[in-house]
Amino acid sequence: MAEKINTSAPKVGYVCPVTEPDTLEAILKPSPDINENNLTTVTGERSATNMINGILDNNPSADIIVFLHQDVYLPKGWQKKLQHSVKTLEARNIKWGAIGVAGATKNGNLSCSLWCSSLKTEISQRTDAIEEVESLDEVLIAINVQEYVKFDERHPGFHLFGTSIVQTFLEHNLKSYSIDAPIIHHDKKKYTLGKSYFEAYKYLKQKYAMNLPINTTILPISRFGLKLRIRELKFKIKRTPPASYNLINPVKLSKKLGYE
Repeated sequence: MAEKINTSAPKVGYVCPVTEPDTLEAILKPSPDINENNLTTVTGERSATNMINGILDNNPSADIIVFLHQDVYLPKGWQKKLQHSVKTLEARNIKWGAIGVAGATKNGNLSCSLWCSSLKTEISQRTDAIEEVESLDEVLIAINVQEYVKFDERHPGFHLFGTSIVQTFLEHNLKSYSIDAPIIHHDKKKYTLGKSYFEAYKYLKQKYAMNLPINTTILPISRFGLKLRIRELKFKIKRTPPASYNLINPVKLSKKLGYE
């Protein structure tokens, strides 16, 4: 029997924490779906979960709030793909909490649809257009406002909060998904994950000690964190200098990749 999909489109709003206004203007704002009426920018937040709770506690008028990085470009038609995915889930009577474009499944597989500038490659790895995940990458996370639950504000900083959000939704019997709606992530190359990443990793490792391992897009959160320690040690040994970072024309790249 064919799925019955609701034809009314959910209203979408966007929220972006800003640390580099030039990047915001050059990469995110040219996105066709972004405009001054649906984009909220924030600065100076101490943690991602605190920021997200603050936005959602204020009863946003949108049905879906998309939290995304300032270095993300959404190709033409991206919002329609998100809305179609939501309506598909609703047609299947699935209660969902979060949707992204990059995540990790329970069996450890990546589920991604994006161009990554730091790796100079397209990451298109998935088995279905809509895949259930146990974590989402923070590059872009869409929250179902109707199913909003308070997120853990003790979660430190801006790393691994996508994993925290998905796990919180799971505690309330709400699933999360990665969808095939490619974006451009014009990120900077990282040679170390840094102290703040270790703090978030340690926090989740302790909080979900009984549920480990939890897969993420970078590496699994595990009891001893061996893969994380090996990764950081390799980069310290190499001592690779930071790569240069130049802004690009995301529209031109998106068309070249066939995203629009």
